[in-house]
Amino acid sequence: MKVDYLFLIPLNPESASNDMRRALRKLCLEQVSAIKASKRVWLLGTDTSPHPDFEAIKTAGRSKEDKLYEAGFLLEKEVDTARYLVRLDDDDLVNPAVFDAAVNYPDFDCLYDHTHWFYDLSSGRCSTQQRPWIPNTAIHAMHHAVQRIPAIGGSTLADDENFLFACDHSRAWHAYYTGKNLVRTDKDNPLYLRVLSPRSRSAGGSDDFKTTFPYYLQRFGTWKSHFPFQEDTMRPQLIDLWEKQEDALEEWSLPSKSFVSRFLNKIKSSK
Repeated sequence: MKVDYLFLIPLNPESASNDMRRALRKLCLEQVSAIKASKRVWLLGTDTSPHPDFEAIKTAGRSKEDKLYEAGFLLEKEVDTARYLVRLDDDDLVNPAVFDAAVNYPDFDCLYDHTHWFYDLSSGRCSTQQRPWIPNTAIHAMHHAVQRIPAIGGSTLADDENFLFACDHSRAWHAYYTGKNLVRTDKDNPLYLRVLSPRSRSAGGSDDFKTTFPYYLQRFGTWKSHFPFQEDTMRPQLIDLWEKQEDALEEWSLPSKSFVSRFLNKIKSSK
């Protein structure tokens, strides 16, 4: 039976994990589980599932990009398994209500957040930005997701071609979907929330994060947005997670951007 969604969640390797990352993964999987629409969930990179209703998919690759590329070959044999495909990092959070609503929309090629949403674990604050690409987590019609296109980012194993869903989302997706049936979520009700942590690899993962992390946060906007979903339940869990693992929430004073930096960001966001 064809389900509404197939989620692909590349799991962070245990050797590169920590208590914070494991706690975020637990919240991530709980949010996916709360989606009422029919779904299958593939956890990529493991032979045992940390959730009883989700499928463990053993992969040889360690990187997120390699795991997604490997999953593409499995999907070619199961292209009729779902209407839509979604990829999700295991430390980000989805909005179940938006996913449940989307299955009742007329068929679309891709549904995504035009306004990108971010949550900073260390301060408990949210930010939004307009960016000229489709975020990492979007809802793709399955027949588009598994299309092979010229490789644009993604796994180095892909050589000349890669599956659309496994390419670099910030470079490949908006170009592919030009002229197709795109649906944008409401700017205040996003599909998902990207969670930023000073302990993450993308943020530098430094123990001296109080010096470096404000410069990283500066890239994501003004940090004055409301919490976009389940504020009464999800936000307290995130705050509690930080306070248990680290300390009290930070009150960051972000460095001022230079005129040149503000000008370049304005040009970038207008493309």
